[in-house]
Amino acid sequence: MDSFKQWLLAAAGLSQDSLHTYFGFILFFGAAALLRRPPSAWLPWIILVVFAFCKEAYDIVTDLRTPGQWSAFKSVVDFVSVIFWPTVIMFMVRHGLVFKKQ
Repeated sequence: MDSFKQWLLAAAGLSQDSLHTYFGFILFFGAAALLRRPPSAWLPWIILVVFAFCKEAYDIVTDLRTPGQWSAFKSVVDFVSVIFWPTVIMFMVRHGLVFKKQ
């Protein structure tokens, strides 16, 4: 998994935080499209949060195998990078700040 991630970072020319942000968008809007739910629905967001949590838990377990590799701050930043903008978008749509019905 890490080799694919490193290849993707190099091929796309992105930082790791940018990759997390784009992944969050793709997962959130992909889940909404597959479930045929609007971006204001809770289910695509819950799927995003659960997946981001599981992925970060996997990263923590992997990092703990090498002493000194794991950083709590890095884990929090990774998790927040994935869920931040989809969360903002979900609440903006829910409260009518974007995509208002005419």
